[in-house]
Amino acid sequence: MLVYRCVAGLSTANRIRHTAQPMETTQRAREHSGLSRVGYTDAFRVETARRFSPVELARNVFEQPHPPLPATLHFLWSKIVRLDLTSRADRTRVLGWKVLTPSSDAVVLASDAPGMHVRLIGVVEPAAVSWTATIEYQKWYGRALFTVLGPVRRTLAGYLLARAAC
Repeated sequence: MLVYRCVAGLSTANRIRHTAQPMETTQRAREHSGLSRVGYTDAFRVETARRFSPVELARNVFEQPHPPLPATLHFLWSKIVRLDLTSRADRTRVLGWKVLTPSSDAVVLASDAPGMHVRLIGVVEPAAVSWTATIEYQKWYGRALFTVLGPVRRTLAGYLLARAAC
């Protein structure tokens, strides 16, 4: 898990560059995923004074960035990764992701692709928010695809969470 701290007066890039600290993925997030054989996981945490509902956090992460980014993410996930996403306009979902088990402190977004099941877990704490991705690989090509896309995903996920929370 990487921990970001919201620092007033710094750009998002500087907050990320100067305050990232590697940490372990929480067992709680793994349990929220509902996946039995997690093959990949990463997590990011931002300390913040802002208050969110879990679904609000998910919408801030994916739907609030500059206009081309949500459309680009949806295109890449649905056409390249082949996640089973619906239209971005569907307000019962978050950028096409199914919303599973929303609770007072966590939300799980789910989607499946050939070769893998993906869960994104947003957890809201009193003074922080965290975002965890868990992937259960079903076939070798799911692992191969994510080996290529993983570094981009980790960079973008940390940036989006820091931007949404600060």
